[in-house]
Amino acid sequence: PVFRTTQYLGGPFTGLTAALLLGLNLTAIAAARRYLSDTLFMFVGTWQLLWFWRFYRFGRLVHLSFSVVCARISALIRTVDFFWLVLSLLLILIDRRWSLKRRLIVTAGCVVVFAAVVVPWMARNHSIGAGFVVHTNIGNTLYYNNCIQLVSIATGESAEKLCQEWRARTKAEFSAHPDTYSSVKSRNDYLVAQAWNQIQAYSWLYLYLHIRPLILLPDAPTLLEILGLTQTGRGTLDVLNSEGLVPAIRHYFGDNW
Repeated sequence: PVFRTTQYLGGPFTGLTAALLLGLNLTAIAAARRYLSDTLFMFVGTWQLLWFWRFYRFGRLVHLSFSVVCARISALIRTVDFFWLVLSLLLILIDRRWSLKRRLIVTAGCVVVFAAVVVPWMARNHSIGAGFVVHTNIGNTLYYNNCIQLVSIATGESAEKLCQEWRARTKAEFSAHPDTYSSVKSRNDYLVAQAWNQIQAYSWLYLYLHIRPLILLPDAPTLLEILGLTQTGRGTLDVLNSEGLVPAIRHYFGDNW
């Protein structure tokens, strides 16, 4: 799907180049043996993009239907794909190849297809006390991942130590008030509230940390771990945040230079 999508944009050579860049980069090779949500999200999302591009080029509604279904499945994997619906509807509405009436009908159809895939899962989550939402784990992700790193960078404290302390504090809170936190939603709301307090305390730093071009580099660390040259869980991120890149690299490799 990567080849076909980019082939439409720039010809066979462009398609082949894009496919090779994806298939031969270190991140793809390092993750190839793992069943990751990232990998599944990218696979479904790529088909989504291909079908939408075919619709935009040829104007066939069947292609748009395939794209929307892929997008909704993709949103069940990673909720960030919800934003795609807004973008796709905007592109349809500004396309003057069709009458305004047809464009409005098509956008309404997209919303219906979207709802047909996502709403049943949201209803399932509601039935188990998690709320009428798609993603029931946002509290854990936001509090124990994002905010841990945020506070670690802001204060210089160890991220691993902070994580242990925060989890122990949360466990104690839930144990002390079992009736208050009896549902998935109540526990999730607590974690989101705690995370929001930290984000408000370091709001500018939180925004700044989202602008980190280095995260786009190939995932060489995972490949090195697969080769047995490095080992995770040794506090390398703490060294990186406190001492810088070169000491972190030395710490990460240890005696395997």
